[in-house]
Amino acid sequence: FQAEDGIRDPLWSRGLGDVYKRQNVGSLNGEKASQFSDETKGFVVGGPIIKDKLFFFVSQEEFTSVTPAEPYTYRTATQALIDEVRAQTIALYNYDPGTTSFLPPPEMADKELVKLDWYINDNHRLEYVYSYSEDNTVRPYNYDIRFSSHYYNYPAMTEKDTYAYYGDLSDNLYVQVKYSEVEWANDQDSLGGEDFPHVEIRIDQADGTYTGSGSREVIFLGPDKYRSANEGFAFDEILNMKAVYTMGDHEITFGYDSIDKRLGNLFISRENGAYKFNGVDNYYAGIPYFFRFNKSATGDPYYAMAGFSGTFETIYLQDKYYVSDILTVNYGLRYDSFEMDMGPAYNEYGSGLLGFRNDTPASTSILQPRFGFQLDASDMGMFSSDRIVSAELRGGYGLFAGRVPNVWIASPFANSGVCLLYTSPSPRDQRGSGNPGYG
Repeated sequence: FQAEDGIRDPLWSRGLGDVYKRQNVGSLNGEKASQFSDETKGFVVGGPIIKDKLFFFVSQEEFTSVTPAEPYTYRTATQALIDEVRAQTIALYNYDPGTTSFLPPPEMADKELVKLDWYINDNHRLEYVYSYSEDNTVRPYNYDIRFSSHYYNYPAMTEKDTYAYYGDLSDNLYVQVKYSEVEWANDQDSLGGEDFPHVEIRIDQADGTYTGSGSREVIFLGPDKYRSANEGFAFDEILNMKAVYTMGDHEITFGYDSIDKRLGNLFISRENGAYKFNGVDNYYAGIPYFFRFNKSATGDPYYAMAGFSGTFETIYLQDKYYVSDILTVNYGLRYDSFEMDMGPAYNEYGSGLLGFRNDTPASTSILQPRFGFQLDASDMGMFSSDRIVSAELRGGYGLFAGRVPNVWIASPFANSGVCLLYTSPSPRDQRGSGNPGYG
């Protein structure tokens, strides 16, 4: 085995275990609202199942953190005005926006790991790794005065299974093969629910009016405009194969990687509407100076979900040539390709304007030649100094292409022009539009 795979930790061979708990508690100024605390607890255990052959390792960790409430000093508003806005929202719109003196729920995280190692013999090893992580944080959106309904949950879950083989097929040939399945999910929800719109109220006077001449302050309540329909998932099947062949002064590496990806991304901003008011009286009367809402073409938000699948493939070949004791040269080729299984929803009008069908599946590839070198320059005259212990020159030239972000691939599916309806009437049309809870 290579050194990174072949070394056995003595503790791993004998067995190990630990249970731990760490806790920090403090206060920024001695007040309850500014108290913070975090706690980490978990365990690790591992050891042989079959002596010198089969080993296991298990760990689990839970993390909880309480963050102090963010202090805010009103520039224009008063607490009496904020209390009035809350009371009127309940009375007029049957909706409780919460409080502005809000202590977010604890941040939470859970991590689990299971690993099995089977040393078949001195030349072959099998490995299985299972990992799971789940966390959630409560975050605020916007600035100035925020009611607690304007905060949102940001959860994330990742689950991964990996099966791997490592083997020395001969004195000159080392191979490794890995297969992984990775599942990821994120469903963002506002603490204010999904039955009320995003509301902004501009004021610049202490009585809650807006004249356009005072110190402006904004009151935010209800779920924010980006949380009304915001969730995503991804499932990847990943295959990695690599072989390293040593031949004299050459170390030749050949590899193949593939990712079969399925992804879904639901994002409809302002799906419940977003309203802006000049002054609290206009808010009470239901007279916004701006509103906007976006809806799925069928009324079902999931109809507008950007869902796609495709395959990323990579083939690479590299020669690492040890020219001398001081010079190493690397050169090779890398080929990347991507094939999408299907395209976005067909938009006849848009396709006519573009001059090609918008539902054509994406397909692309690129060949990337690369060259590099490493030179031990410790004994070269330009670096001869008692202060320089060693020196190395590195350089290279090549073509490099990175992974395309998922959001770029998903955008044509989410914005095909036929799945979403965007509505933003003019200010004249919006006057007297009534209850902001119903648009």
